[in-house]
Amino acid sequence: MSIIADHRGGGRPRGNPPTAIQCALAVVTAGLAVAAVMLALVETAQASYVDPLPAEETHSQSSVSTIPLPTLPHVQTAPTSTPSAAKAACAPALPATYSGTVRVDGKPAADALTLTASIDGQAWATAVTSDGRYTISIPQHTPETPPCFPGNGTILFTLDGYTCMPTEEQDETQWVACGYRSFTPGLHDVDFVCLAMPTPTSPPDDASRTAPLIIAGLDGHLQSSAAYQQFSQAQPESSSAARSAFLSGLIPYLIGDAAAARTAWEEMLDAFPSPEHRAQAHLWLAKLDLPFLDDSEGASAHLEQAVAAAPDSFYALRAEAWLEDQGAAPISEAEDTIQTLAAPDWDAVEGWLTSFWGPETLATGSSPFDLPAWQRGQEFHQLGLTREATNEFLWLIDQSSLQPWSLYRLARAFNDLDMPHLAAAAAAPLLAKVGGPLEQNPRALLELSYPLAYPSLIQATTAENDLSPLLLLAVIRQESFFNPLAASPAGALGLTQVMPSTAQGIAAELNVADFSTADLLQPQVSIQFGAHYLRSQLDAFAGNPYFALAAYNAGPDNATRWSQSLPISDMDIFVEIVDFAETRSYVKLVLENYAVYRFLYGASDHSSLLSSPSS
Repeated sequence: MSIIADHRGGGRPRGNPPTAIQCALAVVTAGLAVAAVMLALVETAQASYVDPLPAEETHSQSSVSTIPLPTLPHVQTAPTSTPSAAKAACAPALPATYSGTVRVDGKPAADALTLTASIDGQAWATAVTSDGRYTISIPQHTPETPPCFPGNGTILFTLDGYTCMPTEEQDETQWVACGYRSFTPGLHDVDFVCLAMPTPTSPPDDASRTAPLIIAGLDGHLQSSAAYQQFSQAQPESSSAARSAFLSGLIPYLIGDAAAARTAWEEMLDAFPSPEHRAQAHLWLAKLDLPFLDDSEGASAHLEQAVAAAPDSFYALRAEAWLEDQGAAPISEAEDTIQTLAAPDWDAVEGWLTSFWGPETLATGSSPFDLPAWQRGQEFHQLGLTREATNEFLWLIDQSSLQPWSLYRLARAFNDLDMPHLAAAAAAPLLAKVGGPLEQNPRALLELSYPLAYPSLIQATTAENDLSPLLLLAVIRQESFFNPLAASPAGALGLTQVMPSTAQGIAAELNVADFSTADLLQPQVSIQFGAHYLRSQLDAFAGNPYFALAAYNAGPDNATRWSQSLPISDMDIFVEIVDFAETRSYVKLVLENYAVYRFLYGASDHSSLLSSPSS
């Protein structure tokens, strides 16, 4: 089976619509409940499914999205309430034609291959030509006459003889799992990129070709898990391999098959040794030991290993919360206050630099302050030409990337110029060069990398919105890295990366007269609008920062879909079932930032997401 490109026009790119795990969860609802309740939960999950593609423009910056993993068909029961309800769910009364190319392993598919489009049991097939072209036309139909598609018109494409999964993202393509969401009439130019992986069943037959990627009910979970495992093993260098390996364990975990989940995550530990992937695997192995085996000692060991593997990662922060019996506790963000700060200890920073790179007197390379770009940048800054000054100064940071002492001196100089985005841009690479737990580095350097920027504006605005100033700072760091002139390719602007259309609505709610899009580049306006929008998402999701951050990035309708996918409150599961790669990363990164901000400027004595921060 394959994943295809969705070329909807207009609006902000949405990242990735539902991936395989979302489809699977529509019928294999999960949680930590015992297996006896699983069949009841399936019906609940199906009934609560929300169309993942609302006509909504999200406000936030769109970073590079990644492709989803193996395709699973979306399983949804037909409406049974009334005939009118069934008619309302049918596809439009117009034909649709799909054409494009099919590439297998980077080469055009052979003409012997057959591409099939199917919707709720109806199927149309076409041969793929020798040069990899295909055309499929789905005939005209109406809600009153068959075929009627109660599954929201979801089209599933399959390529005969192959298990087709995406390898790497192609240009601006947005990939769609579960088939082509939202059946629409007209012409559609859609290209497929597939990995040719004959299924391991021997001899192959029609059923064995498709079974590994089809969830027909609870009995199908191991086959879908095997498809993810197969992909991660066949393409270990793919950017999707680790995610696939993780999902090969999550699917059995969600339906209570602890043995299969353990096997998958232990294999993940061996195959993907990066610190964050190890922390992720250990966290989830601990979550197996606690509910399924009642093995608190084994769970604690895995949690401690998760913390040790990647100390500042989201997974380590969550592992610590479970170690402190706070894994299910909410984050008390509204209680955050900014503490009085001590003067920065620059001697400590310079001693730290000397311990790693020797004294400054032995530093090689010319000083960035001797280069013409420094003089030009200062002159631009004095004239109020922030964009031009930023460009000059960023060039200096890039030129100094291999000179730690120069980066340090630039960070301090930018801090003195009250340009926190540049101070952070120069300081952050120093921390990255050293690695290890962040809190072991000099506090003054951490404060440059995680600045308390615009403190008066931040504190006044968050007080008005009953919002944590530290959470808002964490959001700004991820959205714009404190660059007041930041602009995303999708059109989001300013410190908090608000989309112009969203800003118009906020301006109306706040009674801001004569608002213009350019106002978003003013820190006061951007902070005011971003704080208002974040507060509104927290209110919409009962104060849950996980849901609110997902809504801030991907829109409230998508966040609602994810939050209602499972009838449980496990935030670890919530994060993993977010099927937009950008949003999944966004939630984790903002919470990592938030933990650091609580350590630097709040009441916590270390980076943490504990509900009692000083624990």
